[in-house]
Amino acid sequence: MKNILKFAGAVIVVLMSCITLVFAAGQAQPEVTVKNQNGLTLRNDVFSYSDKFITSEIKNTDSADSSEVLLMAAYDEEDNIISISSTGDLNIAPGETAECVLSLDSADRTVKSVRVFVWRDFESAEPISETIVFTNELYTYRDDANSVFVSVEGSDSDGDGTFAKPFRTVDFSVSKLSSGKTLYIMEGTYKENIYVGVKGTEAEPITIKAAPGAHAVIDGGGKLNENIIELEASSSDIIISDLELQNGWGGIYSENSTSKSGKNFVVCNNKIHDIDGNNDDTFAVVFYAKNVNPVTNVIIDGNEIYNCKTYTSETVTLNGNVDGFRVSNNIIHDCNNIGLDAIGYEGTCKTKELDCARNGVFRDNTVYNVSTYGNEGYKDGSGYDLCCAGIYIDGGHDIEILDNNIYNCDIGVEVASESTRAPYNISYNVSVNNNIISECKGLAGICFGGYDNKVGWTKQCDFVNNTLYNNIVGIMVQQAEDNIISQNIIYGGENGLVFSFADEDGKLVYKGVGPYNDTNNFGANYWYDPNSVSGYNCWFDMLPAEQLSKQITGVDPKFKSPKQNNFSTELNALGYGAIR
Repeated sequence: MKNILKFAGAVIVVLMSCITLVFAAGQAQPEVTVKNQNGLTLRNDVFSYSDKFITSEIKNTDSADSSEVLLMAAYDEEDNIISISSTGDLNIAPGETAECVLSLDSADRTVKSVRVFVWRDFESAEPISETIVFTNELYTYRDDANSVFVSVEGSDSDGDGTFAKPFRTVDFSVSKLSSGKTLYIMEGTYKENIYVGVKGTEAEPITIKAAPGAHAVIDGGGKLNENIIELEASSSDIIISDLELQNGWGGIYSENSTSKSGKNFVVCNNKIHDIDGNNDDTFAVVFYAKNVNPVTNVIIDGNEIYNCKTYTSETVTLNGNVDGFRVSNNIIHDCNNIGLDAIGYEGTCKTKELDCARNGVFRDNTVYNVSTYGNEGYKDGSGYDLCCAGIYIDGGHDIEILDNNIYNCDIGVEVASESTRAPYNISYNVSVNNNIISECKGLAGICFGGYDNKVGWTKQCDFVNNTLYNNIVGIMVQQAEDNIISQNIIYGGENGLVFSFADEDGKLVYKGVGPYNDTNNFGANYWYDPNSVSGYNCWFDMLPAEQLSKQITGVDPKFKSPKQNNFSTELNALGYGAIR
């Protein structure tokens, strides 16, 4: 796409697809930098702007005087020029700089990008360089009736919540929000706990976020039984983004009631860390859904969550009547229990058939260093029961686990049900596809099925196109039936395939009660143990002859670079393993 700039009588062609500096042959490279942003910054979401400007400078890197012309232009989302400014001819001495100021004074249009152009002189037909200073991410806030500001230098008593007179505390500021309003939290650390007792609408949600360019930290002070941010039972249509939450007994906590329920929650682009329940159950992020009206449309995206001690609970949890969620692009690490969890049938919702997280996706997450080692809730004699998963479905259904990278956890992915409330004790219709799971040394890379005959089942799930590398056990099958295991690559570890509590006929038996019918279907999978010349230590004798004949052993997948987490292989082209 091209835009035409008429500059000093000449027609200047600006190539909109150019995203790097382009210099004419033989000419010195002008050094263009952003000097002053005045409220503008890189963001991941869209805001309008008003009465703002951006200043850039050009530095002469030649050994002689230079007469460059510096021009700046702002473009809207359709690549139309909405503001333009230039310096005119400049006589810049070697090593000296000159400035260009671009005013952004429209209140109704959104900036998509700002470009800085450098011309050798007024008569040049094309610029000698073009820099896209910001693209798709240059946004600022609107200081209007829908904006509320809080600052560590503000005042709850004397402030009015405007940019000029911000409030002092986040908790007080939140109480002033209503549908369609945004709370901008300015630079600084706020040592407080926040109660969100307001609600927006689907068309006009309430947003609580760091102001553009601000590093806003909310420190919970580690107060016993206090969450850093707690949502009231009827809160709805809330967005929490771009914050750092630290040092809390709990992180973000939402629990509706039998009489109140909410929907449309977004938790995105936050950093949440050092959550410590002090040997009590807690969470970094949790949505408890008790009401018969489900909590719907929960989005947890782009967060980094780490250094969390949640005792026998989980890091991020969706529990009970949650119908519709997306957990994506998060980085979860260095936590002492389960990373991401969807739970059902614990009695959270008293209507049994509704008491489960469902219709959701865990996608493109990275989970690592998640283990119960050192967690006193899992003390087992002189050691610890290493049993927590990077991603766990505990009694959920119609859930996808796709494109995740999980490593150095006790278990990579587990699909099971710990419930004893039959028939409401089954995880079903769960797809575990295209994940890379490596170096999980507690129990297994993938584990599915109830762990004894008193708990639930895993049924009608599929485990397809996963790459399992050097886990203590590749795949562990427990109390489960009618599941599909196919087109996976299983490499290394002590065992490739284990049936927990299996009898000689391959039927699952628990504590002498059974047999339970095991009708899991093993399609073609690749199994390779680099440490064994005779094959792979797998319980293949548990498979029916027809399924056994499909298993492929002794073929090295020759991953490209496992140490760099690159598990691409020629077997991908044949339809095996995770493809990245």
